[in-house]
Amino acid sequence: MNIAIVDDVKNERDHLSSIIKNYSINKHIKVDVSDFESGEDFLEDFRPYLYTVVFLDIFMKELDGLETAKKIRELDTAILIVFLTESTDFMPEAFNVHAYHYLKKPDDTKELETVVIHLLDDIRKLGMKDENFFSFISERKEYNLPFSEILCVESNAHYSIITKTDGRKYKSRIPFSETHASLKSDERFLLINRGILINMDYIKSFENNLCVLNNDIALPINIKNFMKINQIRQNYIFIKLRHKSINAGDDA
Repeated sequence: MNIAIVDDVKNERDHLSSIIKNYSINKHIKVDVSDFESGEDFLEDFRPYLYTVVFLDIFMKELDGLETAKKIRELDTAILIVFLTESTDFMPEAFNVHAYHYLKKPDDTKELETVVIHLLDDIRKLGMKDENFFSFISERKEYNLPFSEILCVESNAHYSIITKTDGRKYKSRIPFSETHASLKSDERFLLINRGILINMDYIKSFENNLCVLNNDIALPINIKNFMKINQIRQNYIFIKLRHKSINAGDDA
């Protein structure tokens, strides 16, 4: 994973770089961190799909973070842009360039570490291959379904109704709460309503408070939490696009 830090304050670059490198050591993964003191310096080094993530300070001399991001987006639609700033005034403009996250620099170092590590951990997990299986009994038969073949899960009294990607349904005595607990660690699965868990890889549409999946299965989305649920979905799609772009570049 290649990560860039663009900030005109050296101490802040060094601090963030230290957090990321400690993260990579703890997770036993290879992370290369490059830091730049200006948007101009970064753009000189930049090429499409070289970096997975760029942490970009908004307030910099000459070319600011927002203008730098716009130039990045002209060349790379998949790179994850995380803005760093001391003010939230530019948040609307930040999301116009499809920022993955807008991180207000906190005074608390521990808070910064927590946020950054969570972001990197989400990105890392979404790049992993699926080797997990969900085991259950339905109509006296035992099944082991790969997570990738589970379309959705619905609660039905004390049962779980598991729908496979081919449309077949299985009624299991496992309570929905236990099914949810088994699947929620996989970032593909999203709880869109009480008792309704869906696999985001199979969403056909997400509007009018309905989630339509493959096989034209339409499920209601919690109206109160629609904005939050939709943001999670958009973040997932964005990261997935990034990984597809990286893999395409590796195959070229």
